[in-house]
Amino acid sequence: MSPLQTDSRLASTEGPISGLVRSLTSTLARRKQATGSNQPSWKPSAFRLVTLVTATLTAWAFISALQVLLVRSQKDGGIIFATTADDIALGQSFSYLYLPTIIALVFSVFWNWMDLQIKRVEPYYQLSKPDGAWGKDSLLLSYPFDFLPFVPLSAFRNRHWAVFWASTSVVFVTWGVVPLQAGIFATETISRTSPVVFSQSTNFMSATEQTANITGRYIHSTHGIIWLNETLPPYMTRDYVLAPFRPQESGTDVAASSTWSSDTMLYSLDMRCEVPTLKVEDTQAFSGFDYKPTTVRKAKYMSSNDCGFPTDYYESFGNETIGPNPSFQNQSVYDSKEFGSIYIGYYRTDFADFYLEDLCPKTSNHTFMALYTRNKKSADDPPQNVTRLYCTPFYYQQKVTATVDASTRRPLNVTARSDKQPLPAEKWNATFFEYQMNSGKNNEQTRDTLPIKNWPDQLETVSTLPLSLGAQGTILGDMAGFTVGASNHSLEELLDPEALRAAYEATYRLIFARSMVEIMDQSFANTTTTTGNMKIVMAAVVVVPVFTYVVQGLLGFISFCSIALMVISLRRKWSLHSDPATIASVMALVSDNPALLQDFAKLERASMEEFEATLKDKKFQLEYNERGNVIAEADNFDPLDHHAHGVVRTDSDESQIANPIRPREFRSFMVLPFVSLLVALAIVLGVLLLKSRPYGIARPSNNAIVRQLVENYIPTALATLIEPVWILINRLLCMLQPLDELRGGNATALKSINADYSSLPPQLVMFKALRSSHFKLAAVCLMALLANVLAVAFSGMFEERAVTVSLRTSLVPPYVAKFVSINGTVGPNMHTQQRLTMKSSGAYTGGLGTNQFLVAESNYTAGTSLPAWTDSQFMYIPFADEEQLRAKGADDLQARTTAIGANLECQQIRAQDWTASWFNDMVGDSLSNISVTMDGTTCERKKILTSVGPSDVGESNEICQTGKVAMEFVGLLNARQNASLAEQNFCAQLAVIGYIRDSDVCSRNVTTNFDEEGAVFFGCRSKLIAGEANVVVGSDGRVQNISQIDVTSDLSPTFLDQHFSNDASNLLQQGNNYLLPEFTIPKWHNDSFAGDFMNYFMNKQGNSSQRLDPKLPLPSLDEVTRTLYPVYSKLFAIWLGINKVKLLVPRNEGSTLATDGLANERQTRIFLSTPLFVIAEAILGIYTIVAMCIYLWRPGRFLPRMPTSIGAIIALFAASQAVRDMRGTSLLTTKERRKHLKDLRGTYGYGTFVGADGKLHEGIEKEPLVDAVSVPGVIEKVQTGFSSKSSVFKRGRG
Repeated sequence: MSPLQTDSRLASTEGPISGLVRSLTSTLARRKQATGSNQPSWKPSAFRLVTLVTATLTAWAFISALQVLLVRSQKDGGIIFATTADDIALGQSFSYLYLPTIIALVFSVFWNWMDLQIKRVEPYYQLSKPDGAWGKDSLLLSYPFDFLPFVPLSAFRNRHWAVFWASTSVVFVTWGVVPLQAGIFATETISRTSPVVFSQSTNFMSATEQTANITGRYIHSTHGIIWLNETLPPYMTRDYVLAPFRPQESGTDVAASSTWSSDTMLYSLDMRCEVPTLKVEDTQAFSGFDYKPTTVRKAKYMSSNDCGFPTDYYESFGNETIGPNPSFQNQSVYDSKEFGSIYIGYYRTDFADFYLEDLCPKTSNHTFMALYTRNKKSADDPPQNVTRLYCTPFYYQQKVTATVDASTRRPLNVTARSDKQPLPAEKWNATFFEYQMNSGKNNEQTRDTLPIKNWPDQLETVSTLPLSLGAQGTILGDMAGFTVGASNHSLEELLDPEALRAAYEATYRLIFARSMVEIMDQSFANTTTTTGNMKIVMAAVVVVPVFTYVVQGLLGFISFCSIALMVISLRRKWSLHSDPATIASVMALVSDNPALLQDFAKLERASMEEFEATLKDKKFQLEYNERGNVIAEADNFDPLDHHAHGVVRTDSDESQIANPIRPREFRSFMVLPFVSLLVALAIVLGVLLLKSRPYGIARPSNNAIVRQLVENYIPTALATLIEPVWILINRLLCMLQPLDELRGGNATALKSINADYSSLPPQLVMFKALRSSHFKLAAVCLMALLANVLAVAFSGMFEERAVTVSLRTSLVPPYVAKFVSINGTVGPNMHTQQRLTMKSSGAYTGGLGTNQFLVAESNYTAGTSLPAWTDSQFMYIPFADEEQLRAKGADDLQARTTAIGANLECQQIRAQDWTASWFNDMVGDSLSNISVTMDGTTCERKKILTSVGPSDVGESNEICQTGKVAMEFVGLLNARQNASLAEQNFCAQLAVIGYIRDSDVCSRNVTTNFDEEGAVFFGCRSKLIAGEANVVVGSDGRVQNISQIDVTSDLSPTFLDQHFSNDASNLLQQGNNYLLPEFTIPKWHNDSFAGDFMNYFMNKQGNSSQRLDPKLPLPSLDEVTRTLYPVYSKLFAIWLGINKVKLLVPRNEGSTLATDGLANERQTRIFLSTPLFVIAEAILGIYTIVAMCIYLWRPGRFLPRMPTSIGAIIALFAASQAVRDMRGTSLLTTKERRKHLKDLRGTYGYGTFVGADGKLHEGIEKEPLVDAVSVPGVIEKVQTGFSSKSSVFKRGRG
């Protein structure tokens, strides 16, 4: 048996004071022999220099890191870069979205541990002062159990500076650094510039080569740019074109939204125009049989460069009356309209009625004349003024510094570096191009381009405008038509000479720039080196200065707090030998002071108010010397003096026993609001998630700081606000857990009086609690730990994404879903006589009818969008006009509307059902005959003009193709003479496609009849297909998306009556007139290029031309229809789309017709991250459950007061025999004391016992001297929490 155990046993039989004194004296003597006179004092870890230096340096490191990141962000525009915010890698996203919060939380845990220890040991420091400390400043202090925000105020009032600096720092960390750091990093769009070496292309096609190599593609593209919004080629704008340049390093990444800037050459022109002057002169003319000279007065419109245009040319221009035009035999398509326009070029051509070549000097060969007027409303009106201009383009080149979009090569801006220099003649063949401007014709249709030899016909495009398609017998020239589309001026404004000049300048610039694209080398065969820079626009993670400075300021203040603590630490002297973290350690500090124990034993039944009133004005001291480490009343204690004085006086013997209490934090008025807050947060998050589906939540402000506050700071602050509540509950349970264990009796020292739950932060207490099977405490510790996870989840839960928001709206369709009455026989395939008698109908208002091909060409080659309200299969009846599309302010509109299209059903015609022949008389006549029979109806076409081959450049004669040759026929046939109406309709809707193979046709002058070995024919019937679909269109009417489409070719009579004013077959018939024009004649060829529109686009569609190769077998039905079907449907849809204004019945002005739709607007909205939402909801759910469990299994009412202070703890065991077991242990280390208790092998309990004074007491006592009775909680007879105890017992006093 150990000496301490012997002393303990003696104390129970001898007088309490005398036995205690003797035991204490012997124990201190033994301690003195063992330790010597100089006892090393224990210093709290939080006050050690290494801890405080670490805290200070960590804060400084964070400040430095933030400053480095801020400087880098401001210098480079960001710290993390990606093409878009969505492209930021997961690891990088984690580094700025979550890692800063995790680091801040770890920093917070570190400071919470320091704060807890400083609060816990503050009473002992006060007791360690030479003069001791008042009870209110020592034994009654309970800082660890005060609510966090109030501690700095209490400490300041008490002048406890260590607690003040530590608790203030924790407040700043918890509610300053942790939430505010969430706003430090944000994503923005930034730009970065870096120097780059560029290669500039210097090679170009010489002027002499341009005649043979420039195809009609440039003018087709120009038409697309002017009328179809075709995407401009690289390095070109509507006003100029740049010599191509690119980074010299081919591996240079081309990021989205990046730009290149470099020195290069600009090519363009200026249009110099003048109003002509009138010159009148007398000339000699010879007339009569005698040829006598006669003086004739003539007038001319003169230019400054000596061009003179006679006034009697176009003398009736400006004097024509709106209405039928006699000069065009009153053909309706050429009726005079409000305005008229004429273009007169310089060069004489076979296709120009007038030219200036004989009217201007040869040095003025670039000059042209433009006329524009308003026609008379009535024949009786006086002639209108005519705007006349002589214009001469000045072609130039200029050195510039240009900036282009790196991905599209689209020029953004240019800065001139030199004056404009005349364009060298070898770079642009002005004669070649200006000849085409006046003739409206290419030299020859190149075999790999759109099969149109002429320039794009402008009549069809401008026919819906109040502009005459001809004047004084002259059809509107292509240049005059282009000018209307290229100009930003209205037809009315073009009457102004300057507006007309600007219109022609815009047209010339477009044609010139587009032709230069073909001339300049885009492959960079020859280059020169230039320097420039690359500017990249990208998404970047930036450091927000405001939040950074605030957090740096907070960290600076926190470092100041740690320095203050460092100064305090250096000045403090401690009178502790070990950490007083357990009940046993407090026992050791008072066990050698029987007088103090005796006084505190009298206070065990006092209420908290009586207890504090008794002790607050008493002074106590912690003595530390070779005799021991003892708490005593200051100046009144000498453990060796049997006549000590200064006993604490109390009247507790007469006072009533205090009612048992429990912590107010476990009462319903505290728990229910807390649980309600948790449930409310969970509900609010759920509501926000529902509101964010599917379009997100509107941003609270466009201000970045406000958004950071709402999206990051406030959520993080809410999460960190919950953490102190759980920490406080944790502290209380850490305090009550040993007592809770003692209530059941038979508790080992390790789980009760020597359980250390107060020296560690909650996050680390959990593991100790689990080892001791204190699961309720472990659960609360886990809640405090989850608070950190909740903070991380809240800080990154709200994210911004761009999304399309749909709002319901009412739309007013500009058309009725019905086609006008159409005469299907009217179209571009009409013969001359028909044109004179037929009036415009449906889509036909004049022209060659090639617009659908130009649209398709632009779509296939340049990726230009299809016309508004059109996709590759259907035209959709518009549900909003252009004004509505712009006025709604949305990115696109959505509604359900009618879809109309057409498809083909083809079959191979049997050999016995077709005949085909070709004849060439070697003189110039090359003709074909075709006849087919389908479904008992015969359709035929005779004397089809057929070409023996393409013409050479500049030649009018065709070059016959040698060797194996092929020819294709795509078109409509005619019904036989005297055919019935049904047969006529059948043939009008039957498209015949033929593929013919032969060889050596050039020397043949006899009729060749083809058979199934050399030819194959397919008959195709067109069918309307219609229905409804949900259509999304952009602000320009372009179709963005189609869904829920429901179409059929089996159209009911009701549908047809509702959507067509006359027989629907007329729409198909007129459509076929446009899609299968007769002016593209069959042509023999020995290559695989197409000579007709349908085969040309089939090549584009399938990216193959094998079926046209004369060396390959004839194509099968499947090979043909595989590309024919989609091409036909696309062309028909395009034709409907570009002619919908003419084909659809317009809505009446007073009509109330409206349809419901959605306005879709692209907005940046706030969304909730689903994974983080699930985590947050799970944590809040766990919080709610655990909080309710803590309430239901809360500690019972068994304590007279909360043991939150040293004094309250001492009163729990002051009268017991258990404290006497600890005599002589005050100089033991924590490890030695643990071994001492283990060697005692005693168990302990909390209950009633007979004290050393022979009176009945309640508190902590060793077994079997205590009568421990468990106090049930809310649920009757249920043991506290998840404790290892499971039974309730009561023992008698032995």
